[in-house]
Amino acid sequence: VLDADEFVSVKTGAGRLADLIDAVPEDTDAISLTWRIFGSGGHVRRPNDLVTESYTRAAPDDFWKGWGVKTLFRPFEHMRLGIHRPKIAGAGRDPARAEALVAQRWVNGSGAPLPASFKRAGWRSWEAVLGYDLAEINHYAVKSAQDYLLRAMRGSANLKTDKYDTDYFAIFDRNEAAAPAIARHLPALRQAVGALREDPVLGPLEAAAREIHEARLQALRDDGTYDARIGALARAAALPYAAVETVLYTKHLPPADQARINALQTAGQSDAEIGRAIARRMRGGPGGDCA
Repeated sequence: VLDADEFVSVKTGAGRLADLIDAVPEDTDAISLTWRIFGSGGHVRRPNDLVTESYTRAAPDDFWKGWGVKTLFRPFEHMRLGIHRPKIAGAGRDPARAEALVAQRWVNGSGAPLPASFKRAGWRSWEAVLGYDLAEINHYAVKSAQDYLLRAMRGSANLKTDKYDTDYFAIFDRNEAAAPAIARHLPALRQAVGALREDPVLGPLEAAAREIHEARLQALRDDGTYDARIGALARAAALPYAAVETVLYTKHLPPADQARINALQTAGQSDAEIGRAIARRMRGGPGGDCA
């Protein structure tokens, strides 16, 4: 289940799904591919080029904030689709179904087996289960500053209108590493997209969509907030990589975790201390220290 800003990047063979499938054990049931978070690349204006050629800088392997996965899998009995990986319907009521899921052979993006704890409930990777050697998911989480403003105006798909703030941009505008693997497909991709743009229906629709986006940006210029918003994103983008884990971004956490964080703040812990504690837990996986 991929979002429109996510692309499978296969780094083995000719870079196609068949090469990835050939590279893992034949009896593999699922391949959970870790996100590679891509930054703005310094773009303020929306590039006219394709996403995968406009943004080529990304977070390094140890960027724990970007350790979510998306999963390729064989369909199975009682399967229920999830955003990041399949699940088994009724596993909470039927232990046999839960064990059937654990019995499947799941591997990571390097072809290494994933532990039972991940298969039971995981969707965020941790250091022990990461793997980027064979494939990963290019996740263009912010794109240009203008794209990000449009995303913030729209709100998230699950109606969180305050999700895309400057803290989010500071965390996910990561450009520390070159990530060129997907560029091998650009010649064929340009040709395919060019054919779509020549379609008498799709071509005008894309042009109309671009006009809508430009009108929304112009509305920000007209109300006098555009320059301030762009400036705020520029300041956020200057956050050093080493300081990312001190930014306490909690909007993605479930209510119970948010309540615990509120309690820690009330007890006098600083946001930076809490952020580091969350980082330790995320790196350590299930059961990791969050105190």
